[in-house]
Amino acid sequence: MIKGMELKEVAARILRDQAHKRDYLADTKALRMDTRTVVHGNPLDADAKRSVVPVIRFNLNKEEVQFEPTRLCVGQIADRVGIPQKYASLLIDQAPELLATNVNHWFNANPEKRMLRTLRNGTDEARAFLSDRYRPLDNADIANRILPQLEEMELEIKSCAVTDTRLYIQAVSPKMMAEVPKVGDQVQAGIIISNSEVGCGSLSMNHLVYTLRCTNGMVSEKIVKQNHVGRKGTGGFGDLLDNEAQELFSDATRQAVDTAFWMKVQDLMKHTLSRERFDAIVKGLGRTTEVEIDEPLEVVEVLQERLGWADTEKKDVLNHLIKGGDLTQYGMLNAVTWTAQDFPSYDRAVEFEKMGGMIMLLPATDFAKN
Repeated sequence: MIKGMELKEVAARILRDQAHKRDYLADTKALRMDTRTVVHGNPLDADAKRSVVPVIRFNLNKEEVQFEPTRLCVGQIADRVGIPQKYASLLIDQAPELLATNVNHWFNANPEKRMLRTLRNGTDEARAFLSDRYRPLDNADIANRILPQLEEMELEIKSCAVTDTRLYIQAVSPKMMAEVPKVGDQVQAGIIISNSEVGCGSLSMNHLVYTLRCTNGMVSEKIVKQNHVGRKGTGGFGDLLDNEAQELFSDATRQAVDTAFWMKVQDLMKHTLSRERFDAIVKGLGRTTEVEIDEPLEVVEVLQERLGWADTEKKDVLNHLIKGGDLTQYGMLNAVTWTAQDFPSYDRAVEFEKMGGMIMLLPATDFAKN
């Protein structure tokens, strides 16, 4: 399992971001992409590097404001207006003015209401361009509702992080342990919680199996998934002016709906992290220990194609499989979750932990010729 951040670091990041979040609802005709020059270093230095970056401008309460969009936000804008992602990335780096011209044309040609999620933290960052139906389930909600629940359930947080796209919390129960048949590995039951505030995924909770010997984490079946979608036109702000954006604020209706939702989530957490479910997963792990791999390289190459590994990732999985010395389906899933510990990207590490769960469910014929 990847180490991630200290819980206090995650909490500090959540609190800092929460204080600076601002959400705006606007017709795209009210938005304008422009550019500005950023000076890196001392602006009085003739050798100081300068770069041109895109910005989003709009009027708010009769005054113009501007935000610098993240690459993710630019990608979401490009996807919405029909600009291919590869071309959009090229424009960001080499021709931001042309990017702005393209975006502004389609903003006006095909107007629609959209939500712009921002951070007014000194850098004034536009972090997401989303549907006007997007229902924020913020990381602060997770901290306020879920962390006390984890403590009440006596779960121990093993790893957590806030990335540019998601919040992750991985927790295990020291009281719910079992032994994987045949190999004798001690494993603990757990849960992984993830949430995206910027449109990169729903709030989700999955079962987690934590192996004490190698500190690997394998993500298995889903407990709950909540999409960030609300009813259209329920913001309570009336019709938008064509040339103005409006800031969105929490309202009593949203708070009441959210309270009911979090109560359901807490109930699900209590009842689904059960001994019965955990024992079934451990039994499935036991079956994988009996499936021997005939051709390790061939199997790794097939998994690479199926699961979308880069060549370097395939090499790492193969190395960990050989180092582990266990040429079985169980050894393979452990090689994959072991590889997850090496990634600088927490997002990619969690994807590999999920792949471990996928590999557990593959038929024996995917690993042996006979």
